[in-house]
Amino acid sequence: AIIMDLLDQMKDFPTLWEFHREPNNPDYAEAIKKLCTRINEKWSLNLSTLQMRCSINRVLNFYRFMLPCKKIKMFKEYFDKCVKFLPSSVRDIPLKRCAHCDVCYINQAHLKKHLTDVHDYLKWPSSYGSWS
Repeated sequence: AIIMDLLDQMKDFPTLWEFHREPNNPDYAEAIKKLCTRINEKWSLNLSTLQMRCSINRVLNFYRFMLPCKKIKMFKEYFDKCVKFLPSSVRDIPLKRCAHCDVCYINQAHLKKHLTDVHDYLKWPSSYGSWS
């Protein structure tokens, strides 16, 4: 029931599945905050905005995976709810989102390049000193 409610609530925030090419999109952050508040209040939960971001990414990944296989009966109820408001092409849904700045990417390779170029991710130990 909580997942179905999350999907019902998600449709009010299209910014959650749109591509964001600019870092720290305030509309995305606000949508996450509002959605988190709605779900927490309705279900007496204490989800953080980070947990909500992860949940939204899981929904989008599920939908991206299921979209080419529409005939699969497993999880049909969830898929049918998603298909009413999410884009009809997997290419229109971000696959990966940077946890540092919320910029969206179509695949893991592009996200890794961004993390390395912008956030010095994977450059350890050179960026953070040496062991000696």
